[in-house]
Amino acid sequence: MEFSFSPKLLVVAVAAALPLIASAADTPSTATARKGFAGYDHPNQYLVKPATTIADNMMPVMQHPAQDKETQQKLAELEKKTGKKPNVVVFLLDDVGWMDVGFNGGGVAVGNPTPDIDAVASQGLILTSAYSQPSSSPTRATILT
Repeated sequence: MEFSFSPKLLVVAVAAALPLIASAADTPSTATARKGFAGYDHPNQYLVKPATTIADNMMPVMQHPAQDKETQQKLAELEKKTGKKPNVVVFLLDDVGWMDVGFNGGGVAVGNPTPDIDAVASQGLILTSAYSQPSSSPTRATILT
């Protein structure tokens, strides 16, 4: 069986299909469109809650006033109870496994004593379940932005 290709037929088919494709792209889905809310810059994606721009050089954020109020109350209670504001220290280490530091069972046991990190860990909150990127650059970028 032999097939022949006609460039004229291809042009006619594309020209006939373009109006259908264009009208389909401009029609928002009834499942995503919501009346009274501005659309997002991506076609057919609408956010129910409007975003707020907090600074010219930052992406808009979704505000959660109830959570913000609760957080402020808890921080005020903590400051009243302890007489000082909490300090937050983040250790971002490259090529270190969870078992390499002393407070997780490593340290001296694996040939890497970490007395300073262990001392800080013994006096504070230790997060034992967290996510990070497989390489350090995206993790640093996420923390800094």
